[in-house]
Amino acid sequence: MLRLVLIPTKKATFTPERRADFAKDALADLDNVEVMISDELTVELAKSLGTTVLLRGVRGSSDLDSEMAIAA
Repeated sequence: MLRLVLIPTKKATFTPERRADFAKDALADLDNVEVMISDELTVELAKSLGTTVLLRGVRGSSDLDSEMAIAA
C-alpha cells in the first residue's frame, strides 16, 4: 500500500486526488500495491489494516531527524 498523507498546513501543488492518480499510474504494473489517501495517524491506519511493516520515505536530513525521533 502507498499512503498519501494529507497535511492541512502544507500547500501542495497538486490535489491529493491528482497525486494519487500520479502514483497509481506509476505503480500500475504492481498488482499488490494499493494507493490510498488518508489523514489518519499512520499507526492507527496500520493497525486497522493489520500492517506488520512500515516503510517511510525520507527526503533529507530534517526528515531523517524527525523519523529518528518518532522511532525512539
